[in-house]
Amino acid sequence: MAVGDNLDLLQDAGQTGAVRSIEWGVITADFGDGFYKAAIVGIDGGTWTWTLNWNAVSRNGPPIQRKSKLGAPIGGPIPRGRYLLDLHAICMSQGNQPFWFVDFGRPIPERTATMVRFVSPIFTMQQSGVDRMIYSYSVDIKQVRGWVG
Repeated sequence: MAVGDNLDLLQDAGQTGAVRSIEWGVITADFGDGFYKAAIVGIDGGTWTWTLNWNAVSRNGPPIQRKSKLGAPIGGPIPRGRYLLDLHAICMSQGNQPFWFVDFGRPIPERTATMVRFVSPIFTMQQSGVDRMIYSYSVDIKQVRGWVG
């Protein structure tokens, strides 16, 4: 088994599509008098970040089964409205342990699982003003290139 194969694979990537961004680690130096130098730190491909959104999710909605990258079930099925909150809590309780994510917005040949972590330790849920059982969520996840577990 490869490193991280036992980690969660995100089973629900939001309803409104993902907002994707890419960041390069760049260091710069301005030597004055018009002399400037910059270099990429890290990998040439940059590091990806995604914002995932869920709108109008019922707190008692259809269940989702947590699974590892290899497809092994983790625990029992839980309502969709609890799934992301529980995943966030589990990851944070283990020092923001990474998990796997598949970006279905990419072309099929590029759809591989990417190791990611939550950007923020804060999880925010917005309750509907019309129906108290309906919530909206938004989380940011960021690519992880290395992890010692």
